[in-house]
Amino acid sequence: MVQKISFTGEQELHYKVHFKKDEIYVIEAYHKNIDIDISLNDEANQKISSTDLADGNNGTDRLEYEASSSGIYTIIIKSVSPRPVQNGMATD
Repeated sequence: MVQKISFTGEQELHYKVHFKKDEIYVIEAYHKNIDIDISLNDEANQKISSTDLADGNNGTDRLEYEASSSGIYTIIIKSVSPRPVQNGMATD
């Protein structure tokens, strides 16, 4: 699923997803004009994985995770740019 959003970085984006144990999930976000970080939290809201691999304000960040248990996980996308970006964009 590809979703294009306007993202200034002023607030974090949170997505709840259901993962099944032993399944591998790939989370990708392409970003333009803004630098982002992707985190994955477990049901206890503990960070279990994160990435900020793209170089600078344009590129694709990718996170792979094999679920250790079935349940609801949270994908968090946040800006690591020093200030809000009015023309920022992200797709996931």
